[in-house]
Amino acid sequence: MAKNESQDGEKSIIPGKYIDVVEDVFHAILAISLLGIGIGAFFYSGKRLIETQPFFPNGMIQG
Repeated sequence: MAKNESQDGEKSIIPGKYIDVVEDVFHAILAISLLGIGIGAFFYSGKRLIETQPFFPNGMIQG
């Protein structure tokens, strides 16, 4: 079977190598953005553990 043919024998308009490169770039961008979100959430959680802020109207603090 040729490289540009799918399982059912139809040819693809876009070369497979190009699709693989685009997919790899997409996954790299996704991984970096998710890493950034995770790091931000980690530091935000740490900050919330250290600092206490009034939450209820009567001045009680969050647990």
